[in-house]
Amino acid sequence: MKKIIMIIAILIIVGCDNNKVTNEYKIYEKYIDELENTTNFIEQNNYDLEIEIEQINEKESMYVLTLDNVKTDMYEIEVIVIHNKNTEDIYPSSGIFEEKIDISKNDEEVKGIQLIGFIENTENIEFKTLIKYKDSNGESKKDYYIKQF
Repeated sequence: MKKIIMIIAILIIVGCDNNKVTNEYKIYEKYIDELENTTNFIEQNNYDLEIEIEQINEKESMYVLTLDNVKTDMYEIEVIVIHNKNTEDIYPSSGIFEEKIDISKNDEEVKGIQLIGFIENTENIEFKTLIKYKDSNGESKKDYYIKQF
């Protein structure tokens, strides 16, 4: 599973313009740095946010972040989730390396965003999430969340 994700990530990076990849990767790294250094976590209130862990086999687990049930329209959404375990994998994200998603509270097609990642050790794990979006007034918002298992 990890190899497939790495291959997809490499294909995305190789298939893009080098300047664009460099800028996108800088944003990705900036968000990781923000999450590692922030202490300004809040409780979500404009949407539901959930992180679940599912054991795949003896060595590997899958974690799934789900953002859905938006209570306000959200535009140009960017999401990234990191954890406190050593990994060679990329962290799951949306809207950084690919097109940003808009979600309307009345939208019947797009209900939410799901990010999937894989991890070996789930003991004492801490997930941190950054969600950046624009509200219906065009105002930029950034929400930081933390969840510990």
